[in-house]
Amino acid sequence: TQEAGVNVTEGPPGPFYNLTFKNRNVFKGAEIFSLNAFVGIDGLSSAGDQNNILSVIQYGGNMSLAFPRFVTPYNSRRLNKSTFNPKTSISLGYSFTDRQSEYVRRNLNAVYAYAWQNIKNTKTYTFNLIDVSLIDTDIVQDSDFNNQLQDLLLQGNTLAFSFNRSFVSSTSFSATYNFDYGNTESPSTFLRFFLESGGPIYDVLGRGLLENNDLENYQFYKAQLDYRKHVPLGSNKALAFRVNTGIADPYSGNNALPYEKYFFTGGSSSNRAWNPRRLGPGSSFPYQLDGVGNNVLENGELVPNRTGADSYLFEQPGEVLLELNAEYRAKISGLLDWAFFIDAGNIWRLREFEASEAGEVVRVSPGAKFDLDDFYKEIAIGAGIGLRLDLSFLVFRLDVGHKLKDPRFPTGQRWQGLFKRPNQTVYNIGVGYAF
Repeated sequence: TQEAGVNVTEGPPGPFYNLTFKNRNVFKGAEIFSLNAFVGIDGLSSAGDQNNILSVIQYGGNMSLAFPRFVTPYNSRRLNKSTFNPKTSISLGYSFTDRQSEYVRRNLNAVYAYAWQNIKNTKTYTFNLIDVSLIDTDIVQDSDFNNQLQDLLLQGNTLAFSFNRSFVSSTSFSATYNFDYGNTESPSTFLRFFLESGGPIYDVLGRGLLENNDLENYQFYKAQLDYRKHVPLGSNKALAFRVNTGIADPYSGNNALPYEKYFFTGGSSSNRAWNPRRLGPGSSFPYQLDGVGNNVLENGELVPNRTGADSYLFEQPGEVLLELNAEYRAKISGLLDWAFFIDAGNIWRLREFEASEAGEVVRVSPGAKFDLDDFYKEIAIGAGIGLRLDLSFLVFRLDVGHKLKDPRFPTGQRWQGLFKRPNQTVYNIGVGYAF
């Protein structure tokens, strides 16, 4: 099969092309062998400047073999009889990403996984026994992006570690309960629970095999819960709610997660009053940088940058996530719908960091650490309206979000009047509903 079209993400749309080959009975036992190749071009905000749109080239492929049963070292026939649609899958994939003027990233990935579901298909389970990635990233050394990564590292943002050559392994389990979510006749719910342990190969094989090389190794725990409720109100109207929360705890020496394992918030499927991945962490804020990307000092102290568009330049990774969303949906006419939404939430770091520059130790990222006593004071709130073009099989979405409470400002100044501050209104384009 072939598929071509246009990607609609967080920036200007770009073309893509997918090619898939399938053999549905490769070993005469209903096994499915698949080959997939893809290439695409996206327009995305740069990781260091949301106003700078990059042309991002991506291509890669994946080879997989799926068995319609559990493949285990022991006789699992009885286990197969007690489940519905059991599946064992083995896959090997490669992806290449070129974010021009920033970095080139290559990812070789292998997965051995089990999946099954109940008879009514309302409950789906996936167990990734082993998920291994070898990641190689070439950063443009003299780029503003690389300079910004190093400055952020001095401010407690460990995003720079995620661009080192890395070996990432994990074991994960997810359970999804979909009780006819989104139907127009009665209230419905969706629940997904996810658990992951990072570094099992490193833990089993020990340091002798993996530490004597230049690969970054990660050990971490991660858990996430995504709950959604859809309540029809009759006459093409509905209310939808979501609670999305999670925690990821790195316990390896670098105190960092792989880039793909961090939590981010902000964007078309999150808090829509913030640009993608720019909200948080906590009530922290960037420090002022000069024209070449160095920290600005006054009387030997770093100078905070609390206001203006520069406060939202960088992607903000976190290890604690909380998102709360509510949306009222109604039809205008024909294929056109509208919505009013309120989004709240933030991300936080689990630890405060200290960094050394020229032999001096400075306290960094004040306000970024999750504190049970006052995290609720750091919850960002945005609201807005949106338009939807509902084609039944596909929904195109435009949302306009407006910041109401910004935790980056001092206590007493976080609630904002309408259209009072720079970068207070954000436009998001998406495909499908936000939740």
